[in-house]
Amino acid sequence: MKNAKNLKQTKFSLVEVLVVIGIIGILVAMIFPALSRVRGEAKKTKCVGQLDQISKGYIMYSDDNDGKVPFWLSNLYGGYLSAPDLLVCPEDPAQGKDGSRTGGEFDTVKEVIHPKLEDEFPETDDTNYRNTSNIPGFASDAFDLGVNGNQQRNSDIDVNSYLYEFAGVLCSWESSGLWWEVKYSDLKGGTNPVTNQSYNPSLFPVTRCFFHWTKIWGKDELTLNSSYDGGVFFSKFQWEYGVY
Repeated sequence: MKNAKNLKQTKFSLVEVLVVIGIIGILVAMIFPALSRVRGEAKKTKCVGQLDQISKGYIMYSDDNDGKVPFWLSNLYGGYLSAPDLLVCPEDPAQGKDGSRTGGEFDTVKEVIHPKLEDEFPETDDTNYRNTSNIPGFASDAFDLGVNGNQQRNSDIDVNSYLYEFAGVLCSWESSGLWWEVKYSDLKGGTNPVTNQSYNPSLFPVTRCFFHWTKIWGKDELTLNSSYDGGVFFSKFQWEYGVY
């Protein structure tokens, strides 16, 4: 009788059960964003390490080739980059198939990373999945045909998540010239339109990653960049505004 009485006294009321459920719900709501931020930071750290490896390979390539740059990041693989997966950002939902941005007409992932990040530069997609029908100048000798001293991309590399600013392809945003020609001219003789000063090589991007947008709390436009002088820095989408 005594045990039955004690058991009866320890039963929870409906209100108490609802309070406990509510507390659990609040804790879950607090924990999941925190876990998401931790995962985001871990993936960002991994991506920074990959950009650092790519940057070192880029500099070694340049040193071994009289200051010339590779026309594609995929050309680093083998002698200057040890593993293909170093070219795939861990946050990239397409795992490198769609190049540096998703959401293009022929991309495997149709959703854009962010409304500000349309798939603007398909000519720079260093992948075996790119569709060339919508790329200006693809049929010209200056593009990617391995003539006139230009390099074809390394087809042993299927995928690549990163935008390479010094690519050996015609600019879709410039009347003439290859990406690397325009960028090198800006770096050596141009002026930053924001600061009205000469460009700083330590804040001039060579390789860029856009897949960490909104993944880190308070960093809605977080873009990871390897710089011309071999470092890694964080910026907003418009890198000319400096570090983020």
